[in-house]
Amino acid sequence: MSPLNKRIQIIIGSTRSARVGDQVGEYVKQVVQENSPSFYEYEIVDLRDHPLPFFDEVAIPAYKTYAKDHTFKWSSKISEADAFIFVSPEYNGSIPAVLKNAIDFLYQEWKNKPTVIVSYANKGGSGAAANLRAITTRIGMKVAETMPALISTNDVRDPATNRIADTNKAFAPQKESIIQAAKELIELINSTAVTSAA
Repeated sequence: MSPLNKRIQIIIGSTRSARVGDQVGEYVKQVVQENSPSFYEYEIVDLRDHPLPFFDEVAIPAYKTYAKDHTFKWSSKISEADAFIFVSPEYNGSIPAVLKNAIDFLYQEWKNKPTVIVSYANKGGSGAAANLRAITTRIGMKVAETMPALISTNDVRDPATNRIADTNKAFAPQKESIIQAAKELIELINSTAVTSAA
């Protein structure tokens, strides 16, 4: 990767069997990639591919003195990114436990990194977004003001698989908010780079 390139990881925050989070993540990736300079690289990071037990390190994450192999692997993956887009459903007014656990394993790897929060639910997932904003702000991340909330009641699904038939059609009303959030993320990345160089 060129030194000028920036890598943004899109973290899929649901692992349940009947999820649509991967479809939402791929839609978000498509939209932001189409509306970003070519040297911004977007990568899907699916928590299904990075299984973690409930937090089991002895030392607190801020010390970065890991002892578990799975923590080293997770740290290595997250350390590759310059910024993040979290894609999360809303479970009972909050984010899934698997996403909270994945965040809690690390600290330094998240700190000062720009991020966008994308939620999805029947009513857009504003509770999950607010909860995730509080968490990411608490660990020192720089959160974009625009937090796209994708309303899943507009989609059409296969009743047997729960898959969305057409994500472009389903989330068209929220597309502009995703584009705006991507612009804000790029601004945060650029301002972070300037601050770091100062």
